[in-house]
Amino acid sequence: MFSMPGMFVRIRVVGVGLLAGVVLAACASSDQPTVRAWSAGATAATSREAAPADAGSSRALPSRAQAVRPATATATATAGTVTASQERVIESLAAFESEFGEPPDSTFARIRIPLLGVETGVASRVVGAVGVMPEPSGPGEVAWYDMSLWPGMGGAPGEGRNAIFSGHVDYAAAVDYAGVRYRGPGVFAHLQLLSPGDVIELEFGGETLRYAVTWKRQLSAASGATDWGEIWSDDVRRDAITLYTCGGDFDPDGRSYRDRGGVRAERVA
Repeated sequence: MFSMPGMFVRIRVVGVGLLAGVVLAACASSDQPTVRAWSAGATAATSREAAPADAGSSRALPSRAQAVRPATATATATAGTVTASQERVIESLAAFESEFGEPPDSTFARIRIPLLGVETGVASRVVGAVGVMPEPSGPGEVAWYDMSLWPGMGGAPGEGRNAIFSGHVDYAAAVDYAGVRYRGPGVFAHLQLLSPGDVIELEFGGETLRYAVTWKRQLSAASGATDWGEIWSDDVRRDAITLYTCGGDFDPDGRSYRDRGGVRAERVA
């Protein structure tokens, strides 16, 4: 668990990841940490799926991809009953988005990562008093976390703090708004390919905010192994964003990834 000054943070997994005491939501499996959990240690969530998905890439990748081992896909536990129409399975993110578009709640902002060929909508998710970080609505959506109930953490893009975003590395579950099942790579499947200097852009509030990557880290999800309070802290030297997803090896017994992949970028324009 991650520890925050004056509070005990416990981790609760729901689908993506965990904050300091907040339950992380965007791991493409159902490993979602909680803000309280970050300070106490993350707990793996169990998946309703029988096995990890095969995360073959559906996007054109930069040459750097050839030197990086693709992340193993995780089965994602998504709430909702599977209907007859949801027995259809789509395995390409490009094909899925071409047919069904973006989730209707992807209206908070837009994010572009040119190196990865990523351009998609961003939804807003409120991290409540319990500390749960709700997951994105599907494999291609990115979530921004409103952490206003957690002083000293997060922030909105462009306000000089640390805006927190998550996205699935892979996904294997029903997608309610599309009425089908998806099994394959998520929007952050290749987040690990980013390096210092790479550009991330946000369209937010009528402006285009441009950020450059400053660091990339593989962060252990084991209890007490990572100081998530430092990762989510809004005490940054300049306007910043932090992106995270699942990473490392997949634990078939715990049905979760052993690590989280994090990327920090700072405003340059």
